[in-house]
Amino acid sequence: ERSVVNVRSHYDISEEFINAYLGATLSYSCAWWEDPYDLSSEKLLKNGFGADDGDTLDKAQVRKFTHAANYANPLESETVLDVGCGNGEQIIIGAKLYPSAKWYGVTASKVQATEANRRIIAEGLEGIAHIQCCEYREAPAVFGIEEFDHILSTGMACHVGPDGQEPYTKWVRDHMRQGGRYMLHVMMRPWTGKPLESFVGAAFNMEYVWPGFDWDTYGEWIRMIEENGFHIMESINLSQHYAATTASWYLRMMGNRERSVELVGEQTVRAWEIYLSGASTNFLTKRGIGDQRADFSPPTITVRRLLCVKL
Repeated sequence: ERSVVNVRSHYDISEEFINAYLGATLSYSCAWWEDPYDLSSEKLLKNGFGADDGDTLDKAQVRKFTHAANYANPLESETVLDVGCGNGEQIIIGAKLYPSAKWYGVTASKVQATEANRRIIAEGLEGIAHIQCCEYREAPAVFGIEEFDHILSTGMACHVGPDGQEPYTKWVRDHMRQGGRYMLHVMMRPWTGKPLESFVGAAFNMEYVWPGFDWDTYGEWIRMIEENGFHIMESINLSQHYAATTASWYLRMMGNRERSVELVGEQTVRAWEIYLSGASTNFLTKRGIGDQRADFSPPTITVRRLLCVKL
Protein backbone atom coordinates (compact mmCIF):
# COMPACT_ATOMS: atom_id res chain seq x y z
CA GLU A 1 0.00 0.00 0.00
CA ARG A 2 2.84 2.38 0.83
CA SER A 3 4.52 1.59 -2.49
CA VAL A 4 1.37 2.51 -4.42
CA VAL A 5 1.03 5.81 -2.52
CA ASN A 6 4.69 6.64 -3.21
CA VAL A 7 4.37 5.95 -6.93
CA ARG A 8 1.20 8.02 -7.30
CA SER A 9 2.69 10.94 -5.38
CA HIS A 10 5.25 11.29 -8.19
CA TYR A 11 3.49 10.15 -11.36
CA ASP A 12 -0.03 11.36 -10.67
CA ILE A 13 0.81 15.05 -10.53
CA SER A 14 -0.04 17.25 -13.54
CA GLU A 15 0.07 15.15 -16.69
CA GLU A 16 0.74 18.23 -18.81
CA PHE A 17 3.75 19.16 -16.67
CA ILE A 18 5.50 15.78 -16.98
CA ASN A 19 4.52 14.98 -20.56
CA ALA A 20 5.80 18.34 -21.82
CA TYR A 21 9.40 17.20 -21.43
CA LEU A 22 9.14 13.46 -22.18
CA GLY A 23 8.83 13.67 -25.96
CA ALA A 24 6.35 11.89 -28.21
CA THR A 25 6.79 8.42 -26.63
CA LEU A 26 5.90 9.72 -23.13
CA SER A 27 8.60 7.44 -21.73
CA TYR A 28 9.86 8.28 -18.23
CA SER A 29 13.02 6.16 -18.21
CA CYS A 30 16.52 6.09 -19.69
CA ALA A 31 16.66 6.41 -23.48
CA TRP A 32 19.24 4.65 -25.69
CA TRP A 33 21.10 7.23 -27.78
CA GLU A 34 23.32 6.72 -30.81
CA ASP A 35 25.98 8.93 -29.20
CA PRO A 36 25.27 9.54 -25.51
CA TYR A 37 28.43 11.63 -25.16
CA ASP A 38 27.03 14.35 -27.41
CA LEU A 39 25.24 16.61 -24.94
CA SER A 40 24.68 19.53 -27.28
CA SER A 41 21.44 21.42 -26.67
CA GLU A 42 20.60 21.21 -30.36
CA LYS A 43 20.52 17.41 -30.27
CA LEU A 44 18.85 17.08 -26.86
CA LEU A 45 15.96 19.36 -27.86
CA LYS A 46 15.38 17.79 -31.27
CA ASN A 47 12.17 15.82 -31.94
CA GLY A 48 11.16 13.31 -34.57
CA PHE A 49 11.39 9.73 -35.76
CA GLY A 50 12.57 10.23 -39.36
CA ALA A 51 15.92 9.25 -40.86
CA ASP A 52 16.77 12.91 -41.43
CA ASP A 53 16.00 13.97 -37.86
CA GLY A 54 19.32 12.77 -36.44
CA ASP A 55 19.70 11.41 -32.92
CA THR A 56 16.51 12.51 -31.14
CA LEU A 57 14.95 11.71 -27.77
CA ASP A 58 12.01 10.09 -29.57
CA LYS A 59 14.22 7.74 -31.59
CA ALA A 60 16.36 6.95 -28.54
CA GLN A 61 13.30 5.85 -26.57
CA VAL A 62 12.00 3.67 -29.41
CA ARG A 63 15.46 2.08 -29.69
CA LYS A 64 15.35 1.10 -26.01
CA PHE A 65 11.90 -0.46 -26.17
CA THR A 66 12.62 -2.22 -29.46
CA HIS A 67 15.69 -3.82 -27.91
CA ALA A 68 13.61 -5.23 -25.02
CA ALA A 69 10.84 -6.50 -27.29
CA ASN A 70 13.35 -8.23 -29.54
CA TYR A 71 15.02 -9.81 -26.51
CA ALA A 72 11.69 -11.26 -25.38
CA ASN A 73 11.09 -12.42 -28.97
CA PRO A 74 7.75 -14.03 -28.05
CA LEU A 75 6.26 -16.81 -30.16
CA GLU A 76 2.61 -16.99 -31.18
CA SER A 77 0.23 -16.84 -28.19
CA GLU A 78 3.08 -16.35 -25.69
CA THR A 79 2.49 -13.80 -22.93
CA VAL A 80 4.76 -10.86 -22.07
CA LEU A 81 4.28 -8.82 -18.88
CA ASP A 82 5.72 -5.32 -18.58
CA VAL A 83 6.04 -4.50 -14.86
CA GLY A 84 5.82 -0.74 -14.39
CA CYS A 85 4.62 -0.05 -17.95
CA GLY A 86 4.21 3.71 -17.54
CA ASN A 87 2.40 5.32 -20.45
CA GLY A 88 2.53 2.10 -22.45
CA GLU A 89 5.24 2.63 -25.06
CA GLN A 90 6.91 -0.74 -24.40
CA ILE A 91 3.59 -2.55 -24.77
CA ILE A 92 2.70 -0.62 -27.94
CA ILE A 93 6.06 -1.27 -29.61
CA GLY A 94 6.06 -4.93 -28.57
CA ALA A 95 2.51 -5.46 -29.84
CA LYS A 96 3.39 -3.92 -33.21
CA LEU A 97 6.54 -6.00 -33.60
CA TYR A 98 5.03 -9.27 -32.34
CA PRO A 99 1.24 -9.04 -32.88
CA SER A 100 0.70 -12.79 -32.51
CA ALA A 101 1.80 -12.63 -28.86
CA LYS A 102 -0.18 -11.20 -25.93
CA TRP A 103 1.21 -8.09 -24.23
CA TYR A 104 0.26 -7.11 -20.68
CA GLY A 105 1.31 -4.14 -18.55
CA VAL A 106 0.73 -2.90 -15.01
CA THR A 107 1.37 0.48 -13.43
CA ALA A 108 0.40 1.79 -10.01
CA SER A 109 -0.28 5.21 -11.53
CA LYS A 110 -3.91 5.92 -12.44
CA VAL A 111 -2.86 8.73 -14.77
CA GLN A 112 -0.42 6.51 -16.66
CA ALA A 113 -2.88 3.62 -16.99
CA THR A 114 -5.53 5.93 -18.42
CA GLU A 115 -3.11 7.44 -20.92
CA ALA A 116 -1.67 4.05 -21.88
CA ASN A 117 -5.11 2.61 -22.64
CA ARG A 118 -6.03 5.69 -24.66
CA ARG A 119 -2.91 5.18 -26.77
CA ILE A 120 -3.60 1.45 -27.22
CA ILE A 121 -7.06 2.25 -28.60
CA ALA A 122 -5.64 4.97 -30.85
CA GLU A 123 -3.14 2.45 -32.27
CA GLY A 124 -5.84 -0.19 -32.84
CA LEU A 125 -4.11 -2.70 -30.55
CA GLU A 126 -7.07 -3.83 -28.44
CA GLY A 127 -7.00 -7.57 -28.01
CA ILE A 128 -3.19 -7.65 -28.29
CA ALA A 129 -2.19 -5.10 -25.63
CA HIS A 130 -3.72 -4.92 -22.14
CA ILE A 131 -2.83 -2.48 -19.36
CA GLN A 132 -4.26 -2.25 -15.85
CA CYS A 133 -3.72 0.09 -12.91
CA CYS A 134 -2.61 -2.15 -10.06
CA GLU A 135 0.33 -3.14 -7.88
CA TYR A 136 2.56 -5.67 -9.65
CA ARG A 137 1.67 -8.53 -7.29
CA GLU A 138 -1.95 -8.20 -8.38
CA ALA A 139 -1.12 -8.87 -12.06
CA PRO A 140 -1.87 -12.65 -12.07
CA ALA A 141 -5.33 -12.12 -10.57
CA VAL A 142 -6.10 -9.09 -12.74
CA PHE A 143 -5.18 -10.80 -16.01
CA GLY A 144 -6.04 -14.38 -15.02
CA ILE A 145 -2.50 -15.56 -15.82
CA GLU A 146 -0.48 -17.20 -13.09
CA GLU A 147 2.67 -17.76 -15.17
CA PHE A 148 3.85 -15.41 -17.92
CA ASP A 149 6.25 -16.53 -20.65
CA HIS A 150 8.47 -13.45 -20.46
CA ILE A 151 8.73 -10.45 -18.14
CA LEU A 152 10.18 -6.99 -18.84
CA SER A 153 10.74 -4.21 -16.32
CA THR A 154 12.17 -0.77 -17.13
CA GLY A 155 12.98 1.49 -14.21
CA MET A 156 10.28 0.16 -11.90
CA ALA A 157 12.37 -1.92 -9.48
CA CYS A 158 13.79 1.09 -7.61
CA HIS A 159 10.20 1.85 -6.49
CA VAL A 160 9.72 -1.37 -4.49
CA GLY A 161 11.33 0.31 -1.49
CA PRO A 162 14.11 -0.63 0.93
CA ASP A 163 14.45 -4.42 1.19
CA GLY A 164 11.85 -4.82 -1.55
CA GLN A 165 14.16 -5.86 -4.37
CA GLU A 166 14.61 -9.47 -3.27
CA PRO A 167 10.88 -10.17 -2.77
CA TYR A 168 10.28 -8.55 -6.16
CA THR A 169 12.90 -10.78 -7.82
CA LYS A 170 11.37 -13.88 -6.21
CA TRP A 171 7.93 -12.81 -7.43
CA VAL A 172 9.24 -12.55 -11.00
CA ARG A 173 10.77 -16.02 -10.70
CA ASP A 174 7.54 -17.50 -9.38
CA HIS A 175 5.39 -15.99 -12.13
CA MET A 176 7.29 -16.83 -15.30
CA ARG A 177 7.94 -20.13 -17.00
CA GLN A 178 11.23 -21.98 -17.07
CA GLY A 179 13.31 -20.79 -20.03
CA GLY A 180 11.45 -17.48 -20.14
CA ARG A 181 13.38 -14.27 -20.75
CA TYR A 182 13.54 -11.55 -18.13
CA MET A 183 14.82 -8.03 -18.82
CA LEU A 184 15.62 -5.90 -15.77
CA HIS A 185 16.46 -2.25 -16.42
CA VAL A 186 17.10 -0.40 -13.15
CA MET A 187 19.08 2.37 -11.47
CA MET A 188 21.85 1.22 -9.12
CA ARG A 189 24.55 2.77 -6.97
CA PRO A 190 28.20 1.97 -6.33
CA TRP A 191 28.99 0.22 -3.06
CA THR A 192 30.06 2.69 -0.35
CA GLY A 193 29.15 1.00 2.92
CA LYS A 194 26.98 3.99 3.80
CA PRO A 195 23.17 4.15 3.87
CA LEU A 196 21.61 5.74 0.80
CA GLU A 197 19.91 8.48 2.81
CA SER A 198 23.30 9.70 4.07
CA PHE A 199 23.96 11.25 0.64
CA VAL A 200 22.52 14.73 0.17
CA GLY A 201 21.18 14.17 -3.35
CA ALA A 202 19.45 10.93 -2.43
CA ALA A 203 17.99 12.43 0.73
CA PHE A 204 16.66 15.39 -1.26
CA ASN A 205 14.97 13.10 -3.81
CA MET A 206 13.47 10.95 -1.05
CA GLU A 207 11.88 14.05 0.50
CA TYR A 208 10.81 16.07 -2.54
CA VAL A 209 10.79 13.87 -5.65
CA TRP A 210 10.87 10.07 -5.26
CA PRO A 211 9.42 9.05 -1.86
CA GLY A 212 10.13 5.45 -0.97
CA PHE A 213 12.70 4.72 -3.68
CA ASP A 214 15.84 2.67 -3.09
CA TRP A 215 18.91 1.73 -5.10
CA ASP A 216 20.79 -1.51 -4.59
CA THR A 217 24.32 -1.97 -5.90
CA TYR A 218 25.26 -3.87 -9.03
CA GLY A 219 26.72 -6.68 -6.92
CA GLU A 220 23.56 -6.96 -4.82
CA TRP A 221 21.38 -7.24 -7.92
CA ILE A 222 23.64 -9.90 -9.46
CA ARG A 223 23.47 -11.95 -6.25
CA MET A 224 19.67 -11.65 -6.02
CA ILE A 225 19.13 -12.62 -9.64
CA GLU A 226 21.51 -15.59 -9.58
CA GLU A 227 20.36 -16.89 -6.19
CA ASN A 228 16.76 -16.82 -7.39
CA GLY A 229 17.20 -19.02 -10.41
CA PHE A 230 18.20 -16.76 -13.30
CA HIS A 231 21.17 -16.87 -15.64
CA ILE A 232 22.42 -13.46 -16.77
CA MET A 233 23.04 -13.49 -20.52
CA GLU A 234 24.22 -9.89 -20.85
CA SER A 235 24.76 -6.74 -18.76
CA ILE A 236 24.60 -3.33 -20.46
CA ASN A 237 25.72 -0.13 -18.72
CA LEU A 238 23.50 2.77 -19.85
CA SER A 239 24.71 5.38 -17.35
CA GLN A 240 25.93 7.85 -19.96
CA HIS A 241 22.65 7.40 -21.83
CA TYR A 242 20.72 8.45 -18.73
CA ALA A 243 22.91 11.55 -18.38
CA ALA A 244 21.82 12.55 -21.89
CA THR A 245 18.19 11.65 -21.16
CA THR A 246 17.85 13.69 -17.98
CA ALA A 247 19.71 16.58 -19.63
CA SER A 248 17.17 16.48 -22.47
CA TRP A 249 14.28 16.49 -19.99
CA TYR A 250 15.83 19.37 -18.03
CA LEU A 251 16.27 21.57 -21.12
CA ARG A 252 12.72 20.86 -22.27
CA MET A 253 11.26 21.60 -18.84
CA MET A 254 13.20 24.84 -18.52
CA GLY A 255 11.98 25.91 -21.95
CA ASN A 256 8.45 25.53 -20.60
CA ARG A 257 9.15 26.78 -17.07
CA GLU A 258 6.52 29.50 -16.84
CA ARG A 259 3.73 27.10 -17.78
CA SER A 260 5.16 24.45 -15.45
CA VAL A 261 4.91 26.83 -12.48
CA GLU A 262 1.28 27.50 -13.37
CA LEU A 263 0.59 23.76 -13.32
CA VAL A 264 2.44 22.53 -10.22
CA GLY A 265 3.82 25.57 -8.40
CA GLU A 266 7.26 27.08 -7.90
CA GLN A 267 8.38 24.64 -5.20
CA THR A 268 7.74 21.53 -7.30
CA VAL A 269 9.37 23.03 -10.40
CA ARG A 270 12.42 24.03 -8.37
CA ALA A 271 12.67 20.52 -6.93
CA TRP A 272 12.51 19.06 -10.45
CA GLU A 273 15.25 21.45 -11.62
CA ILE A 274 17.55 20.17 -8.88
CA TYR A 275 16.55 16.54 -9.47
CA LEU A 276 17.06 16.56 -13.26
CA SER A 277 20.23 18.66 -13.36
CA GLY A 278 21.71 16.67 -10.48
CA ALA A 279 20.85 13.37 -12.14
CA SER A 280 22.59 14.44 -15.36
CA THR A 281 25.76 15.23 -13.42
CA ASN A 282 25.64 12.05 -11.34
CA PHE A 283 25.29 9.78 -14.37
CA LEU A 284 28.17 11.38 -16.29
CA THR A 285 31.47 9.72 -17.12
CA LYS A 286 34.30 11.38 -19.03
CA ARG A 287 36.11 9.97 -22.03
CA GLY A 288 39.41 10.75 -23.71
CA ILE A 289 39.72 12.82 -26.87
CA GLY A 290 41.72 11.56 -29.84
CA ASP A 291 44.61 9.34 -28.82
CA GLN A 292 44.70 10.57 -25.23
CA ARG A 293 43.97 8.12 -22.48
CA ALA A 294 40.42 8.35 -21.19
CA ASP A 295 39.98 10.42 -18.05
CA PHE A 296 37.46 8.13 -16.38
CA SER A 297 35.38 9.59 -13.60
CA PRO A 298 32.95 6.97 -12.22
CA PRO A 299 29.33 8.09 -11.84
CA THR A 300 27.64 8.22 -8.46
CA ILE A 301 24.56 6.52 -9.96
CA THR A 302 24.48 3.85 -12.66
CA VAL A 303 21.74 2.30 -14.71
CA ARG A 304 22.04 -1.26 -15.98
CA ARG A 305 20.04 -3.43 -18.33
CA LEU A 306 20.34 -7.11 -17.39
CA LEU A 307 19.17 -9.73 -19.88
CA CYS A 308 18.32 -12.92 -18.02
CA VAL A 309 16.84 -16.39 -18.57
CA LYS A 310 14.98 -18.38 -15.92
CA LEU A 311 16.73 -21.68 -15.27
